[in-house]
Amino acid sequence: MMRQRSDARQTPTNKSNMGSSWFRVGVISATALAPLIARWNDLRTSNRAQTLREIAAARLSDAMDARDQAAVRLAPVRAAANAKLGDALTVANAKLGDARELASARIDDARVLANAKLDDARELANAQLDNAIDRLAQVRTPERLRNVLPFSLAVKRAQELERQRQRRRRTTTLWWLAGVGIGLAAAGTTAYVIARRRMASPIEDDEPMVELPTERNLAEATVGTAPSMRTSYAAAAERAEMSVPVQTFASAGAVAPDQARYIGNVRTMIFHDAADSSRLPSEENRIYFASEAEARQAGFRLAREPEGTPETDHQ
Repeated sequence: MMRQRSDARQTPTNKSNMGSSWFRVGVISATALAPLIARWNDLRTSNRAQTLREIAAARLSDAMDARDQAAVRLAPVRAAANAKLGDALTVANAKLGDARELASARIDDARVLANAKLDDARELANAQLDNAIDRLAQVRTPERLRNVLPFSLAVKRAQELERQRQRRRRTTTLWWLAGVGIGLAAAGTTAYVIARRRMASPIEDDEPMVELPTERNLAEATVGTAPSMRTSYAAAAERAEMSVPVQTFASAGAVAPDQARYIGNVRTMIFHDAADSSRLPSEENRIYFASEAEARQAGFRLAREPEGTPETDHQ
């Protein structure tokens, strides 16, 4: 009985010792296995990270390939888009330039038109104002109203107009005197030069001298009362026909007015048919010719005949 009781007393103690032993074994095992478990976890985590890294690298490579392919595919599209954009920009710039030029031209035209209208309006207003002031200036202004508008402007305008008239008269007088002086100087210089040339030129002795007939001798030669004078004058006329037209012009007066077929104008050097009474010159400017050849030889030309026409013998 005593042994059973002692065994019964020893049994819980043994059980407690065995529990503590197992606890110790567990602690020791945990302590020994903890680095292994941590290492295993690290390896597992490293393997997973490596796998994820490879997957990411593969996906990144795929993405880069896709990007390159997209860039290759987008290059023509980008080039076409850039070309279209450049063309559109060029067209837009051209249209903008045209629009700007058109707008500038229209603005300039409008500015010119506005300036012209403004100038016209200003001129019209000034003209009307000047006209009104001129009319008012012509009216005698009372002494009390000379300092009152618009009578004061009218008085000033009258004074200004008077000064302008005086200046114009002085200017006109000065110009007239200057013109007269210049004309006299030019005439004197011309006469001096001509006289010097005439005095310096030699006199031609072989030129025939023709004596111009007086009115009495011309009448006698025409009527026939002085045959000797007519004969000498005819001889002189024949000699003059071989020289210059001025000498022939002196021999043309030997034709009687009633026997002349042509009548010339000594001022215009034009001769007319004697039957054309509406175009004949005045008596003091007439010269008579027996034929058209005689008139042309004297240096005259037929009426209504242009100057420079070659002379022809029309009998």
